[in-house]
Amino acid sequence: MGLLGALISAGIVFFFTAAAQATVREAVLLLLPALTLEMFLGLFSWYLCRFLPLEGPRLANTFAAHFLTGLLVNAFWLTSIFLYSQLLDQLFETRSWSALYDRALFFLAGIGLGLYVIFILLHYLVLALEKTQAAEQEALQQKWLASEAELNALKNTIHPHLIFNSLAMLPPLIAAAPQQAELLVGRLSDFLLYNLRYSKKTTVPLHEELQHVKDFLEIETLRLNERLRVEYRIDPSVLNEPVIPFILQPLVENAIKHGIRTTLDGGTLAIAMTIAPAFIQVMIRNPYEKNSASGKSSGLGLETLRKRLAGAYGAAGRLRILQDQNEFTVEMQIPRQRQVL
Repeated sequence: MGLLGALISAGIVFFFTAAAQATVREAVLLLLPALTLEMFLGLFSWYLCRFLPLEGPRLANTFAAHFLTGLLVNAFWLTSIFLYSQLLDQLFETRSWSALYDRALFFLAGIGLGLYVIFILLHYLVLALEKTQAAEQEALQQKWLASEAELNALKNTIHPHLIFNSLAMLPPLIAAAPQQAELLVGRLSDFLLYNLRYSKKTTVPLHEELQHVKDFLEIETLRLNERLRVEYRIDPSVLNEPVIPFILQPLVENAIKHGIRTTLDGGTLAIAMTIAPAFIQVMIRNPYEKNSASGKSSGLGLETLRKRLAGAYGAAGRLRILQDQNEFTVEMQIPRQRQVL
């Protein structure tokens, strides 16, 4: 912006020397204070632009107000230059500066009006950009709220099923394996406590999110026994990174419900987390039975997660799904240490 202003000023000085038959020294000495004053006058027009938007039924009034204001501002500017030329005559004991002003009066009037119009256009451009950004932010906020509502709906579906299934497992476990029954109650308690603790928070350390998933997987392991095997490959440096809560649970739930459970012998659920200078990379891979009816997912959980990532991180939060004949992989990319909504 400073370079643009310098180029405009240099151009005005150049054309002024030709229009007023002045030297570069005379042009700079007369115009430099005048252009500085015009810049401040143009900055004050910002408030007028905010008060008179270029929209609505009173557009004609807006143009009329700017026209009159431009004339008044230009008259004030020309009067200021005239008084300044008189001062220069007194300082240099000559009449050449007043004569220079007289020769360049129409040129100065055109420059004053032109600069005022440029300032007005720039102000309206900035206001339009601000309005666009505000609209985008509002849309992002609404998208975030909608995805949070969908997340709550999913949690309201998942939790009753999880509690019901866990309670159904308790009687046989108490009779046959009391220690496993105690483990089940403890993990279920930790799982539900996490939901209460972080349901209203915007970020959570990734190690807490991972522990939440581990509690869920231990409950599922008690149900599926050897059919569910879990493999972790976690970079320790990723564990303290802040992320939005409840981003791993939908992935793991989807992997078990539509993957592990669909195969006769179960399989291995692989969870990997790596870190890069700008991103956290999460990968979850599981086997699945392609022709199984239960293996066909509605995709609601993953779509809700994709919306939440977009609402919190914008285009930098990504969810990619890879699928072959018997393996399903989800890759999630999360920006590091970024303030979320």
